[in-house]
Amino acid sequence: SNTAYIEIQHDESIELMINVYDMSGRMIKNLHEGRIKEDVRYRFEFTPEAGIASGMFIVKFIMNNENVITRQLILAKFLTPDRNVTTR
Repeated sequence: SNTAYIEIQHDESIELMINVYDMSGRMIKNLHEGRIKEDVRYRFEFTPEAGIASGMFIVKFIMNNENVITRQLILAKFLTPDRNVTTR
């Protein structure tokens, strides 16, 4: 599957926005926008929509509309061999 999971837990209740960008800086997905509770583990799923290739993405965590943390995400799509192809 071409899916990544992002988990976050914070020691305070905060407003959080999580956005995913392609390497050209275009936002391609908003994963979350709203309050998260303190000491609760949240899990967000990112699956690129059709037409968006696997590759490198930027994930921005914006907390309380001021603190920004940026992380790289590499998403690789693994191909399974075609069962009708014979290899020698």
